[in-house]
Amino acid sequence: MAAWSAPVTVAAVPETGRRLDLMADDAARDAIAKAVGLAALPRLEARFDLTRHGADGLRAIGRVSATVVQNCVVTLEPIESQIDEAVDLVFLPDVEPPAEAVGL
Repeated sequence: MAAWSAPVTVAAVPETGRRLDLMADDAARDAIAKAVGLAALPRLEARFDLTRHGADGLRAIGRVSATVVQNCVVTLEPIESQIDEAVDLVFLPDVEPPAEAVGL
């Protein structure tokens, strides 16, 4: 699902790092809510500190937070919840395995 993305290249992140603050617009939130079966997704935000990881990788440390609305499975009344999750990820380029490892 590519309803919300913010591509960043390694070259766009200086050696000192880069702060990335994201806020999903109405169209992205609506598409995500529909894709995952939420009644609504009134807020979706992310904040990351990006740093280089090795020669070609990036590390993203931050938080993703959202307000989600789901329908109760018993009463069908909407229930609003707050989500706040820590993120610590490393992104590395795709690498083809060595030819000798393919037949293993």
